[in-house]
Amino acid sequence: RLLRGLWARRLLIALVATLVTALVAAAAYTLVERKWEAVTTLILRQDVEELSVGGGKPYRVPEYRLETLLDTLKLPSSLEAAAAAAGVDASPLTLAGAVDVAIARNSNVLNLKLTWTEPGASARLANAVAEAFVERTRRIRVDEAAEDLVRYRVQLEDARSRVELADAAVLAFQHEHEVSDFDEETKARLIDLSRLEAEHRTVLAEVEGLETARAELEAAMLAQPEIVTSSTLYRNPLRKRLEEYQWQLKEARSRYTASNPKVVKLEREVAALRLVLSEAGDESAPERTDGPNELRNDMKLRLHELNDTIRKEEGRASGLAASVQEIREKLAYLSAREKEYAALKANQDAARQLESSLAAKAEEARVAAASGEAAFAVLEPAMTPIDPAPSGRKLMLAVGGVLGLGAGVALALGLAIFDRRIRHEDDVSSLLDDGVVGAFGSLRRLAIGREQRSRRQRAGPENGHDRAGLHQYRGDERGR
Repeated sequence: RLLRGLWARRLLIALVATLVTALVAAAAYTLVERKWEAVTTLILRQDVEELSVGGGKPYRVPEYRLETLLDTLKLPSSLEAAAAAAGVDASPLTLAGAVDVAIARNSNVLNLKLTWTEPGASARLANAVAEAFVERTRRIRVDEAAEDLVRYRVQLEDARSRVELADAAVLAFQHEHEVSDFDEETKARLIDLSRLEAEHRTVLAEVEGLETARAELEAAMLAQPEIVTSSTLYRNPLRKRLEEYQWQLKEARSRYTASNPKVVKLEREVAALRLVLSEAGDESAPERTDGPNELRNDMKLRLHELNDTIRKEEGRASGLAASVQEIREKLAYLSAREKEYAALKANQDAARQLESSLAAKAEEARVAAASGEAAFAVLEPAMTPIDPAPSGRKLMLAVGGVLGLGAGVALALGLAIFDRRIRHEDDVSSLLDDGVVGAFGSLRRLAIGREQRSRRQRAGPENGHDRAGLHQYRGDERGR
């Protein structure tokens, strides 16, 4: 029944579908504008040159993820600057809707696509948005470096004040304990101690040698007589020669050893003269001249000088011993104060190192802020598009046709459902629940009666019998 109703209303369905499709087509061609797409290709620069001034870990501007940087692409300030640079009057909201970014997987290359109603304006806007984005990433790095520079300078001032305090503490400690540098002072003291100890041992050895020489000199002096014969005059010439040989022998023995040929010769001559004198006899006595022993006097003078030298060396040894003891006491004092000085020195070195590091970081941050490298670079600028982008008009027409056909079918189906007129004998089954077969015979007679009535109306009533039959038919029809 519904299918026959739809078929009976096929013209209505076609009319509705045509009307809806026409409305969608009118909307598509009047509301949907043709647009052009321009693409600018950018590349991410991750390998930024690192600057190291202090020799430590180089300063590096904080790096952000690609997604974080792309979030700055559609900032209103950037879009307004891009629109002004491209010479296009557009709001940031409209421009943000026209910008799209495509990122390839595992790649540092991204495509910035801008869709606009004019081909030239789309290329200009794409390039302007890309330049504004690159400038924004550069400004981010510059601002980060500038903030780090301010922070490093504040920390540097605090570090310098710490260095001044540490220097003052070290200087006060040095003045108090009269030492400039414990390491150098200890090293110098140890060198002086080693030198003085060696010199002290040398002086003691010299004193010991001098005392031995003094003892030998005293013994030799005691062996010498105080009065000696200075001259002896012999009347016998042999005795005089013997005396001369004896003096020569004595002098030679004082200079040479007993095996020296000169000493041996003199001894032989002295022995020969003594033998001759003993055989011939000596009738004359010598005439002697006695006087003080000059050798003994010289020995006394030498002993006096030796005593003076020994006293001087002993005094020197005492002074060296006192100096050695003083140096040892100073070393013990330095060792006791070394821990305090080491703590002050370590604090001073740490403060100086921190100052040097912060100064280097501040200089690196200043250079980074001055250079201002961008995180992105334009790999290929956008060109003026030749063909417009797909607008979707054909799709809208297809969708409009489907919607129009569906609307016509729905309208015809609704009319068919609410239409209770019987157009075919099969429609009875959809209207009656029971007695469909019994009712169908009456309906058949009703149909026959309708045909007879229509025939009589066309021919006109001939007699009262026909009118009576007509009234009976109408009564039966009303009863049913």
